[in-house]
Parts: sequence; structure tokens; C-alpha cells
Amino acid sequence: SWSWAWLFLARLTVTFHAALATEWMLRAAPRKYLAGAVGPVGAVILAQSEGWPSVAFLWAAWNFATMYGTSGVAYSWFYLVPLRVFDTQENPSGGFESSDLLRKILLITGLFGVAATVNRTVVSLVLARTTYGHHRHQFRKLMYKMILIGKVADLANKNIPEFPSTNKSEPSPPSGKDEEGGKLENHEERSVHWSRYRSDDSADSGTLPSNHSVDGGAPTDAGRIRAPLVAWHRRKDTLLSELSVVTGPATGNLTERGGAPAGWAGG
Repeated sequence: SWSWAWLFLARLTVTFHAALATEWMLRAAPRKYLAGAVGPVGAVILAQSEGWPSVAFLWAAWNFATMYGTSGVAYSWFYLVPLRVFDTQENPSGGFESSDLLRKILLITGLFGVAATVNRTVVSLVLARTTYGHHRHQFRKLMYKMILIGKVADLANKNIPEFPSTNKSEPSPPSGKDEEGGKLENHEERSVHWSRYRSDDSADSGTLPSNHSVDGGAPTDAGRIRAPLVAWHRRKDTLLSELSVVTGPATGNLTERGGAPAGWAGG
């Protein structure tokens, strides 16, 4: 009857969604557990059957399990419910649930999925073997490099003792105080260029090295501060002497704070 046919189509929709849910669960399962359960070949087959091949096979399997045969479940899932629409006498099926036509349709549907899966698996294995045959030497070199990188990483993770560094950090600029804690002169603070000094200044006999002590030992803060100051004072004295020769003794003295010569104040 037509009512049984509509019920049959509704059950086909339910089994189709059941096949979709089963395929999703198989695809979402962890690969390592799935490979351990079905083996490596089975894992490859399941991976190649993703999509419509697995859905078609599972749909046919669900229909064979719940909608084909001579049982009451094959006739109707609610055959025990006391309603006329589910009664075999009041709503006959015509024997379609156990017919050869339904069996052939379900078999063809399942075989389509199986054939597509086998085709995908064979093609993937052939292509993989061909690719490996052409590029096996490159693959071997790549694997050796990966193993070497892994060994280096394992060695780096071991607890290797750290030795103290012998590199000395660059001296920091003076903070405006000498080693006794006294305030430096303003012209000394402005005139000391800490980043670079001329080689002829540091080569003077009375100039201390910028990063060593008097006795040639380890660097000291006093040695770092005194050396550029001594070099600057010598350059200042040389400049004053040259300026006094050109301008005369009356205008040869600069102010203590680094200002203009005293003889220029009036002019």
C-alpha cells in the first residue's frame, strides 16, 4: 500500500543518516588505535574509503540489518505497536521487504562503495611504490638527516655543565661621580666621549688603559674612569697652549665651565 511505501522511504532516510553518523565516528577515531585494531592494511583501506564509498557501503549494511527479510522488524520497526498503520493485515507491504529486487538494489549499492574503495587503495599503493622507486635515494638521505637531527637534539637536552664566561662586558658611561664619591666637574661630564677615544690619547705614557688596572691585572672601575679623563685633560692643555700662542696670553684662558675666552667678553 501507499502508506507502507511512505513508511519505507522514511526508514530509508533514517538508515542513511545512521550511515553518515557511523562514517563520521570511524573518521574521527584516533588513527593509532584504529591501526592497532584492523592492522596497517585495514587502516589504509579505511583511509581510502572516506566519503561516499563508505557511506554507500554502510547504508546498504544498515538496510540489510533493519529493512530486509521476513521478520516483523523488516516489515515495520513499530510492528508491535497496536496501530492499524503498522498491522501487516491492514497495511500490507506486498512482500517487497523480502524480494529479490530489494536484495539486488542493496547489494549493488554496497558493491559500488567496495569497488571505489578497492580502486582508491590500489591506485594509492601503485603510486606510492612508483614514487619510492624513483626517489628512494633522496628519501634515504632525508631519513639519515632526520636521524642526525634527532641525535643532536637528544644531545642538546642532556644536562651539560655550563662554564663561566670569560668575556668582559663593555664599560658603562660614568655616572657623574669619581671613585671617592665626589662630584665630577661639569665640563668633564660634557667632554668625556665614552664610546670612542683617539689612539694617540691612549698611547700617552701617563694615560691608563680604559679597561685595565695599573698593574695590568683585571679591569677596575677606577681605571675605566681615570683613563679617559687624563687623556681629555692633556688634550685640553694642548689646546689652551696653542690658543694662547695665537691670541696672546690675555685671551688664552678659557672659563672653567667651558665657556668663551675671557678676552671675548667685552667684544
